[in-house]
Amino acid sequence: MGIANVQILIAMGIYLLFTIGISLWYSKKSSESAEAYFLGGRGLGPWVAAMSAEASDMSGWLLMGLPGVAYFTGAGEAAWTAIGLAIAGDEAAGFQLTDRFSRTFGVFREALDGTSVSFDPVFTNDLRLPEGDESFVSCRLYRPAHNIGHFRYVECTSLDAQGSPQGDITPFAEVLFPFDPSLRSDDVDLKSVPICRNDREGPLVRERYALDSHGIVEVTITDLDSGYESVHRLVG
Repeated sequence: MGIANVQILIAMGIYLLFTIGISLWYSKKSSESAEAYFLGGRGLGPWVAAMSAEASDMSGWLLMGLPGVAYFTGAGEAAWTAIGLAIAGDEAAGFQLTDRFSRTFGVFREALDGTSVSFDPVFTNDLRLPEGDESFVSCRLYRPAHNIGHFRYVECTSLDAQGSPQGDITPFAEVLFPFDPSLRSDDVDLKSVPICRNDREGPLVRERYALDSHGIVEVTITDLDSGYESVHRLVG
């Protein structure tokens, strides 16, 4: 055994003895009642309680969480997790960790006068999420050819060479919007109304998609000719 290993064992032994000594000393003080044991006699103060809670959280993660990651995903993934935590905790490292949209989100649309279906990727999986109260906005502007808009949103792992969803494709949400002004009363059930093509040009419609810092998408569909709009918070 080298000198370095002996020094490490001595340091660990001193640390353990010190920790055991503190535990024994405070165990005698806290044996007066259950309240003194569990709550410290309610005399810790907010700062000590907050630091104790954070230390307990981090020690639990390092003791159980990180080994669990290594067990389920392999040492390589756990190593990158540890490296990421180290970078995030060192402001002088010159690196910044940012959240990204993990999957591609989009909507199916008719193409070629209704003879085929295409996929419109609203937000792709390489998009960096905004920070704070900011939002990333994407808009679509068109004149619809139908009386009702049936928006079928999905999320997927990626897109193939033709721009179609591939990988894990998951239905996300469905939204109905009445392009026909006569269908905008509260007593009309859009689900029971047949969707048909208009015999005249539809109103000018704008779809506004806002992606917030939590990865939640909100869509606002507006008839710009009349001002009628509906807002939907899309949660899969």
